[in-house]
Amino acid sequence: MERITNGPYIFEKGMDFILYNLFDTLVDDYFPLTDSIGDEIDDIEETILQNPKKQVQDDILVLKRNILKLRKVLSPQREVLNILLRHDFDLIKEENRLYYMDVYEGPNHDHNNNDAPITDCRHLRNELQIHTRA
Repeated sequence: MERITNGPYIFEKGMDFILYNLFDTLVDDYFPLTDSIGDEIDDIEETILQNPKKQVQDDILVLKRNILKLRKVLSPQREVLNILLRHDFDLIKEENRLYYMDVYEGPNHDHNNNDAPITDCRHLRNELQIHTRA
């Protein structure tokens, strides 16, 4: 909402630009969360290498559940953006379409690697099994 109070010009650009700003703010708020998930994966991997224990496996499962919860929140938002981009709605002006495309691509930098965090959790579990057998 800081964007709205600091930049009242967005009201002059129309309702579609206000909607874009709302989506953009939501997406921007997810980046710190996804960064912290990446950090957690790194921490768990380091723990596995130094001192593998049963607790680490529980941590991996909690992390995986959190990733799945995040995906449940992000997926519908991406679908709404996808619908807005694919269909010719009078609501979105052509000059603002690029902004929506930018937001749509934001949370998914690598479209082919959408399951990377889940795959990372599987790799962590496999690493844990290897190190606990040794």
